[in-house]
Amino acid sequence: KPYRQYNMGVGISTKIFGTILFKKGRLRGLRHVMTPNIGFSFSPDYTNPDWGYFKSVRNDLRSDEEINYSIFENSIVSGFERPSFSGRQMALTYSINNIFEAKWKGRRDTVAEKVNLFRSLSVSGNYNFAADSLNFSQVRINGNTAFLNNITNFRFGITFDPYARNAETGGRINKFYWDTNKKLLRLNEWDFNFNTNMTVGRLRDLFQGVKTDVRVANTDPSENKNPYSGDIFDLFEDFSISHTFAVRHSFLNGSDTTRITTHSISSRGNIQLTPNWRITVGNFGYDFLAKRVTYPDFGFYRDLHCWEMGFNWQPVYGTYSFYLRVKPGKLDFINIPYRKGIQDSSRFRR
Repeated sequence: KPYRQYNMGVGISTKIFGTILFKKGRLRGLRHVMTPNIGFSFSPDYTNPDWGYFKSVRNDLRSDEEINYSIFENSIVSGFERPSFSGRQMALTYSINNIFEAKWKGRRDTVAEKVNLFRSLSVSGNYNFAADSLNFSQVRINGNTAFLNNITNFRFGITFDPYARNAETGGRINKFYWDTNKKLLRLNEWDFNFNTNMTVGRLRDLFQGVKTDVRVANTDPSENKNPYSGDIFDLFEDFSISHTFAVRHSFLNGSDTTRITTHSISSRGNIQLTPNWRITVGNFGYDFLAKRVTYPDFGFYRDLHCWEMGFNWQPVYGTYSFYLRVKPGKLDFINIPYRKGIQDSSRFRR
């Protein structure tokens, strides 16, 4: 059965710039770039039997109730797009994207530098003319920014709904929230995500007050710094530590609930022992929600000039692999790999 999807749309966009400059103080200026977008889109109803994309089945012989399913479910084609259950769409779409920047001059700086207050702050939604009810979509606000010399990234999303909800199921009902609570929008859900990712080099720059991007740009390649000189920090220069903390507020089990969805710390990286020997340590950390250690996998690599040898080991699963092959390059036409290992995928399902 062939799958064809049709849609059409038209849109218009512009940019509006706003700037405020200050002559005194460290804050020298603020800049706001706003990009409003408005458009119209149309797509047909793929649940119509004429398309043949959906069928129904009784999954319980004791009942006459039927459920609909797409004939393209569980497709063997990776990334295959499925037809939508949402019916015909004839929507007026809108969005406002914002960027907020500042000019900041530190005590030691001679020139003010640009600082991103918000890399992105957007508001979006639509109105579906083809729907017989609940024509207005939810209003979604998304934003992201960074702190501490771009070491910590903060992302958030907030959803508002113009319609009231069912007190038992939490689903939308075809009644405006203004009619029930005299408020234009109802807070539906929100989620915050903090992700901190740093290397030993970036951590050292943070404590020394050095901007990593500036240090890298000003580094003279001719210096050819030797990472095997015995300095422990140089040895672990690219070793990274990641911390993820996520909170979500939503309607759950009959009430509004705020819960921590992710809280974990992990480390990974390469340790270049010598010019030819490298050790890789991956995903060693701790999951604070599951209250367990996440065990690492190890990799050992040896450069044999025209050949390369490697050994990967996952101790928690009892699996390993070993290879010996020609390095990519002038001799890569020689295909003589040697592989050996124990890789039982069923152990990963525990």
